[in-house]
Amino acid sequence: MSAFSGWMRSAWREHLGIKLDVLDSDAAALPDSRYKTLAIKCLADARAAATREGTLSAGWTGVDVEHAWVSTHAAEVAIVRGSTLEQVTTALPSLVEDCAAILPKDPRVATLRKFADTSHPATETQHVLLGDTLQSAYSTSDAQHVRVRSFRNILLGTTVLLAFLVLLVGIIGSAAPDAFALCGSDGTASTVCPTGAAHATGGDVFLVELLGLLAAAITGAISIRKLSGTSTPYAVPIVSLALKLPIGALTALGGLLFLRAGFGPTITSLNQAQVCAYALVFGAAQQLFMQFVDKQAKTVLDAATTTSDKTKTS
Repeated sequence: MSAFSGWMRSAWREHLGIKLDVLDSDAAALPDSRYKTLAIKCLADARAAATREGTLSAGWTGVDVEHAWVSTHAAEVAIVRGSTLEQVTTALPSLVEDCAAILPKDPRVATLRKFADTSHPATETQHVLLGDTLQSAYSTSDAQHVRVRSFRNILLGTTVLLAFLVLLVGIIGSAAPDAFALCGSDGTASTVCPTGAAHATGGDVFLVELLGLLAAAITGAISIRKLSGTSTPYAVPIVSLALKLPIGALTALGGLLFLRAGFGPTITSLNQAQVCAYALVFGAAQQLFMQFVDKQAKTVLDAATTTSDKTKTS
């Protein structure tokens, strides 16, 4: 296995591999039926998707993640449906909690929980109800994870486009130093530029963007503290932080251009240190816009409940 494919083997694959080992044992213990056959097939599909070497397109579309988990969930439902009443009675309390983590207000969960609190053996009706409820819970969880991946991809796409824009602006500024009015006078006859030169240079725009990026990285790292951990395989908080970087570079450049246009203290009255300081301030100001993205990220992640997040039940 290549170093790249080894890096692509993320935590969700390891977690799922252990889960599949347990489910293989559960499926083997089932009495012969169409549900046992279905469970074994779904488990094989899930293992194939989980062990497939990752590619860039697969990571973007999430095809391996979704295929693996949807197949695993289908196998779990088949195992429950194919279990004997005695097996269902034993597993009922744990399965009810799994369903409650995803469907906390579903009346079927409340019905099953009341029965799980008794010592009576499960009936055929409760067996069917448990299978239907578990299937609904997993369908809801899978749909929530698709939403998380879609949101992650939107953030990634926007980050890439803005990064190209930052690079393009920097190249233009390097090729035509006078295209951006970032230099001014410090009150004497000399000209003050962000790089400290006495005239506009190709590094002025890149320096301002770098300072904005630095400020965005600091404020972005601080804002992540508000995001809780998630059991989803999509690194939404990290992608959200990455988006802040090009935005910080652009707001730093845009802010200095606003000052040059006469909004606030004129840039012509600032020395080099003050110009760089304003670039940092405007770079950090991206958080005023990105706080809405952070809130949306938290909302999306909070909604993506799994059976591992039982503390979210109410």
